[in-house]
Amino acid sequence: MRPYFKIIVALVGVFTAVEADLFAQEPPHDFQRHSNIYISFGAGSSMLNQFPSDIYFAGSTNLQLGAMYESAFHKRFSLIAGVEFEQVSYNFDGDIDFTSGSTLNIVRAGSDKKYTRIRQRNVAIPLQGRFYFSSNNTADTKNMFVQSGIRLVQTLDFINSDSFGTTYYYRSNGEENQISLDDFANQTVIQAELMIGFKGQFFKNFDILNASTLGFMYQFTPLLKDGSTEIYPIHFTWRFLF
Repeated sequence: MRPYFKIIVALVGVFTAVEADLFAQEPPHDFQRHSNIYISFGAGSSMLNQFPSDIYFAGSTNLQLGAMYESAFHKRFSLIAGVEFEQVSYNFDGDIDFTSGSTLNIVRAGSDKKYTRIRQRNVAIPLQGRFYFSSNNTADTKNMFVQSGIRLVQTLDFINSDSFGTTYYYRSNGEENQISLDDFANQTVIQAELMIGFKGQFFKNFDILNASTLGFMYQFTPLLKDGSTEIYPIHFTWRFLF
């Protein structure tokens, strides 16, 4: 946790310094600072970079639900922070080979196992900056933006390892089975996120929608711990802010 904490502290310091500098340069009559809280819902597709080429990867899904806080400190820049609960499912035709007490490999599944997948349930804290293409005077101003930053992600295995955290599912002899992979997965990771979005009067026919974004997330830390099959999640997500 310590390296991640240092990164977050450094980013907060950078954002704070940029905020102070930009706001000091902005004439007070030209822009007024404002902030808003939004409900966020997202869905998309995920993949695993460096996944074994001899194993069929059937695609995957990701879902997010949370709240976002936007602090507009400059007519072109905002700071975004929030919390999201998410579920990610990786579907593939593979089995789990436990090579030791702390590592595992993903191998081809035998004929006795069907519908194999790994599912994670997480809580994520994004800390990001948003750049607007035109002046962002109010929350309803019609605008386009680019948003980027990090997400600190923690699996929910501490709640109930049978239903949350990282779990391998499969069907054998007509029965559903599951194995907890919490001891083999990296439970706290950092992701980088980049997205482009629209906000304001673009959605005048759907008044409760404030913004929509399309982007991707890349995870710097492998899904599984050192010594296991080395795979890196990549997520493509379409989000809606209300």
